[in-house]
Amino acid sequence: MFNTNGNILPVDHPFGIILTDSALKNNLSGKIDAMVTICDAWNYANTLNIPTDICDPGSLALRDAKDEHTVLNMLMKGASVLADTIVDY
Repeated sequence: MFNTNGNILPVDHPFGIILTDSALKNNLSGKIDAMVTICDAWNYANTLNIPTDICDPGSLALRDAKDEHTVLNMLMKGASVLADTIVDY
């Protein structure tokens, strides 16, 4: 059963700032974008009070498209952003 309760991490939250900085460090735009998604992030944010951000190394234009895919180098950059974020947080 999917739960579509929402949550929003303020753009000035330290976790969001560090995540953006990590993206910039890896030559990505660092642009904050959003879309509706179904996942457990709301539970961690609202029930457990854990800052939650959903990251995808792919393109929002391809998300859930019939030809959805992620280019390997974007996957590698995504892993690097995640590692930098963990170290810096």
